[in-house]
Amino acid sequence: MKPGRISPVMQAGLFWLAFVPGASPSQAPRPGTLTITSVPTGATIAINNQTMRETTQASFVLSAATYNVSVTGTEANLGCSKSVAVFSNRSMRLHCTAGGWATPPN
Repeated sequence: MKPGRISPVMQAGLFWLAFVPGASPSQAPRPGTLTITSVPTGATIAINNQTMRETTQASFVLSAATYNVSVTGTEANLGCSKSVAVFSNRSMRLHCTAGGWATPPN
């Protein structure tokens, strides 16, 4: 290779970084936050069928993706389950009651 010339591999790599959205390391996807609450508090939380150590009220920092979330508790017969999309750099709140999912309190 002659001095001052860029190899085809380097050209392809530079093109990729310059023109492909999200290819730059500085633009790596950021996680989102999912906060799960319930009445009464202390209910069991499962995300993608994995029981979490935290109980309601809890916040989780998650990669942007779709998750299966369930909240269960013997007190007040809690049983909420749904599929939830978590978006990059955004916060989402879920609130479980004996009647099912409800608007989260302020």
